[in-house]
Amino acid sequence: MRIFSYGVENPTTHRVPTPYYRLETMAFIRKGSGIKISNKKDLNQYAIAKVRGVKHTNNITNGLSNISDFNTTKQMMRFVESGRADVALTNTVDGLMVLRELGISSIIPNEKSLAILDLFHYIHEDHKDLIPRIDEKIKKMKASGELTKMIKDAESAVIDKNITIEN
Repeated sequence: MRIFSYGVENPTTHRVPTPYYRLETMAFIRKGSGIKISNKKDLNQYAIAKVRGVKHTNNITNGLSNISDFNTTKQMMRFVESGRADVALTNTVDGLMVLRELGISSIIPNEKSLAILDLFHYIHEDHKDLIPRIDEKIKKMKASGELTKMIKDAESAVIDKNITIEN
């Protein structure tokens, strides 16, 4: 699962053209903080926490200066809970699962996501001849509803078993 820019930054990989999943870049804030974030520009005025090396949060915070990087989503959420940062950035599912796992109810997702990014499969250039076959299979699975069912089942398994998604 890679965002579009992964292929631009990794020229030895080739993108399968049809996306098969998506992720939301979500801001998580403390309840009652009064923080309102409607777009990327609104982040400028806040102290931001994010997990180090995650492409979608790196992209949305590019050019911002008040950023704290963490090794895990758990560390990041505890930091925001303590009031040492205003906003935690991660994907929605990961953020909600970690908050539930930690028993933190004082942090909530923003009203709307900051970005919704299609996710793609990438193939090393040595195997780029497989791209048309993989692309065709993704299209067929989407059309039949099989991909939607697989995704729903996988998300439910992760959430029900409280498996942490590593960013």
